Amino acid sequence: MRAELPGFEFKESPSNVGAPVTKGWFLTQFGAVGMTYEIGDDTPPEAIAQKGRASARVMMRLLEKGK
Repeated sequence: MRAELPGFEFKESPSNVGAPVTKGWFLTQFGAVGMTYEIGDDTPPEAIAQKGRASARVMMRLLEKGK
């Protein structure tokens, strides 16, 4: 994502695997890693579109590697 969005500040923090959320369940049941993607309420629509396209490109590359 950093290569797709140079200059964007990412906030990374580990989550509680035992929390009752989908990504924790998939990790414990299948060993599948997940991530939460959040955008602020005041984020301009253009920035949301840019981040959405970048995220989609990165996810597709990761899925291709998993084949």
